[in-house]
Parts: sequence; structure tokens; C-alpha cells
Amino acid sequence: ERIGIGSVLLFAELLVALTAIPLIRRRVAPNNRYGLRTAATLSDDYTWYELNVIAGWGLLVASLLNGALTIAWLAGVPGCSLLVVMLSLVVTPLLTTLVCAQAARRVRRRAGEATMR
Repeated sequence: ERIGIGSVLLFAELLVALTAIPLIRRRVAPNNRYGLRTAATLSDDYTWYELNVIAGWGLLVASLLNGALTIAWLAGVPGCSLLVVMLSLVVTPLLTTLVCAQAARRVRRRAGEATMR
């Protein structure tokens, strides 16, 4: 049972990491399906690319952390229970969201300053 759960979790984390790479590399043009889609990112290309790079890094770091915790749980590392792995699946997206929200404020300020020049 542990191997089955771990395999599914690792596969999901691999998919998340793979979807993050095009965002980090600025390969995803503004669209309504894939990427960090908000009113701000969809209304301005600069904001789209800047925030999607940050979101992509957040996704990649979160997936690597969650993958490492899953491997630790599979290996039976003391203190690394399935509960810890599941909590990380909740906490890392929340932290990524906070980082992206903070970055959005900075990017909007920069975009506003650029239009004033």
C-alpha cells in the first residue's frame, strides 16, 4: 500500500515539476488555460511573464520538496509520516501563493513605473 501511494504522489510531483519548467523559461504565452491567470496577468504581457516565472519556480520548489518528503516517507525516515507528506501538499501551495501575491505587488509597481516614463 505504501509503495502504491508513494508512486502516485511521486508521479504527481513529477507532472507538477514538468509543467513548471515552461513557465520558468517564459515559454507560455498569455492564455486562459495554463499559467498564473489573473486579471492583472491577462491584461499585460510583462506582468504575465514576470509572475509566471515566479509561480513556475514556486511550483518547481514545492514539487521537489514534496517529492523529497515522499521519498523520505517511503524510505521509512523517522519523523516523516504520511501525515507530514500530506501536510506538505497543503502548506507548499499556500506558501507559493503568498510569495506570488507579494511578487505581484512588486511587478505591478514596476509596470506602473515603466508606463510613467
